Amino acid sequence: MIRSARSSFLTVFAFSLTTIASVNEYACPLLGPVFPTPQKIDSSAFQGYAENFTGALEQALVTGQNSYGSWDNSTTSFSISVWSTTSNESLYEYHFEASQLQGAVSSGALNNDTIYRVGSVSKLFTVYTYLAAVGDKYLDEPITKYIPELARIDEETSRNSSANPIDNYRWSDITLRSIAAQLSGIVRDYGLGDYAVGPTNNTLFESWGLPSLNTVSHPSCSPLTLGAPSCTRNQFFEGLAGLHPVFTPYATPSYSNANFVLFAYALESILDNTPFSKIMQDKLLTPLDLSRSFYSLPSNSTPPRNSIVPFNSTISQFLQDGGSEDPAGSYYSTIKDMNALGRSILRSTLLPKPLTNHWLKPLTFTADLQGGVGMPYEIFRLEVPVAQSSSATRMVDLYTKSGDVGLYSTFVGLDPDHGTGFTVLVAGASAGLERLYLAEMLKDTFVPAFELLAAKAAEAAYAGTYKDASTNSSMTISTAADRPGLRVEAWTSRGVDMLADGISAIYTFRPTDKLELGLQPSGLRDEATGRVSFRLVPEDRAELNGTLFSCFTWTEVDSAQYGGIGIDEFVFELGGNGTVKAVEPRAFRSRLTKQ
Repeated sequence: MIRSARSSFLTVFAFSLTTIASVNEYACPLLGPVFPTPQKIDSSAFQGYAENFTGALEQALVTGQNSYGSWDNSTTSFSISVWSTTSNESLYEYHFEASQLQGAVSSGALNNDTIYRVGSVSKLFTVYTYLAAVGDKYLDEPITKYIPELARIDEETSRNSSANPIDNYRWSDITLRSIAAQLSGIVRDYGLGDYAVGPTNNTLFESWGLPSLNTVSHPSCSPLTLGAPSCTRNQFFEGLAGLHPVFTPYATPSYSNANFVLFAYALESILDNTPFSKIMQDKLLTPLDLSRSFYSLPSNSTPPRNSIVPFNSTISQFLQDGGSEDPAGSYYSTIKDMNALGRSILRSTLLPKPLTNHWLKPLTFTADLQGGVGMPYEIFRLEVPVAQSSSATRMVDLYTKSGDVGLYSTFVGLDPDHGTGFTVLVAGASAGLERLYLAEMLKDTFVPAFELLAAKAAEAAYAGTYKDASTNSSMTISTAADRPGLRVEAWTSRGVDMLADGISAIYTFRPTDKLELGLQPSGLRDEATGRVSFRLVPEDRAELNGTLFSCFTWTEVDSAQYGGIGIDEFVFELGGNGTVKAVEPRAFRSRLTKQ
């Protein structure tokens, strides 16, 4: 669905979606999708969610207010999209041109090919380039192995009798992985954010309680700072040598742009000093046909056609050179290219699937129950309703990256559980806040929508009764309004009632009427034969409810076997059109055909 800012108003609607605050009292599925990703999004059902979202968004733009905050409808423009791995086209787009930014787009109108600056979303491009170029090799090597300037700093420190852990780094303790995951403990920047850079106001600074500027050192350069030159490699390392550590490596996440300067320099060294811009072009942009994404612009004096430049290129910093910090926050892209980038990650287009799985995992938590950090993802854990208006929820992890540079703010969100994502590109006076509101609205509307669409597709394909008369076995599978995923409602194997007797005996559960059986896709699929693997998730809700181990089902996977096959291993057979033909509870050596 493609929408412009000139459409009719619709009823305001959005799902209420909260971040996780406690263990779900209803059920404890395994981490990951509870339904198979639909082969095709139900367009008519999706249309309803999209129209409701558009109505709510346009109401906010007209009134300048909604529950998310106050909206700037005059000096901030944006482009947003929702996409899926099932299609190469956007499921939904919306482009808004602010009234006071008319003429800011060189092509005349915003569209999915309009170029924005993407700020720190550049870090996602940078890590992806590394993985596409060398996989996960060298990530646990010390950074000093690849950057001689840091090795020399360590050598000088070792000869300094007054060196100490508070004032001096030991760079050899810092690995490439800690750098990519914001766990290195190094400074955020050299120059950027330093009040001693560029035009200064000594009287103002002294009124803040700071000493006179005459008594402090002044950085020689600063990336992406009006009135200051960007840093060369030599200037960056000379400046870095005089800065103090923030934490010891791997102690706690702390955001750093300098991390990604080092990460890019390390990859250049690994690949025989090939410039990082060429590596990114050869390993990422060209293979994915991201023709409107740039490490740096073809011309440093003229914006390309169909670029959005709010007010002018100086105020907006559209043309501001990032110098050594380009890999941290200086790139350019479009809605179309950002969607393609996200789809390629979830499809494992450039990476082996196990590496993608590894990449889409947190490397550390934050102090927030909802937060984690990856390479370089900002990860949010969401409680998503398992059915419309249901109080039962399950956890979905959203892998995101946000960015800000000048008058540009961006956000990309990947939802691996549903094979979907969304992109937010904003330019203007209130870009940062508008980006936040748009991301929240997209998350609150479409993450629950995709859960319900997946449930609907799974109900149509998998729900029903399966039988094997030769072994006196039968099974009824359905979805439930207050439970995640597919549920085994009834199951008889060789005449034994598995819900009443069999499973409790096998897993040594106490006799209870609270035993529940879920079925969850394992992600294993044989395309040649149309077979899809699931795992049975038995839960004795009376056994551990309310304890520290209330949600511990992951420890039970494959814990009971019979003749070398897990009791919980189930395989569904699909026909050519995606219809389910049969299910095999493999340890029970039976094949139940769908009735």
